[in-house]
Amino acid sequence: MLAGTLVQPSSGPDLARLQVGGEFEILTPREREVLQLIVAGQTNRQIANCLVVSPETVKTHVRHVLGKMGVNRKAELRALLDAARYA
Repeated sequence: MLAGTLVQPSSGPDLARLQVGGEFEILTPREREVLQLIVAGQTNRQIANCLVVSPETVKTHVRHVLGKMGVNRKAELRALLDAARYA
């Protein structure tokens, strides 16, 4: 996978909204990239490889995304976004 290429899951939340703001405006552009990769099911190491950063940097981004979205785990985040898709 090329650096900076975001994975778009074939079935999952409509992540196009991540780029235009809405409830995701609170996230930085990099956090939005990390969020897309989390939702696509990528591990922290895979995210690090994709974004060409260290796994520790990814951990920090993930922690910030989870905090801003009001959840504690990646699975909760995926469930939240999946529920929003059907709302």
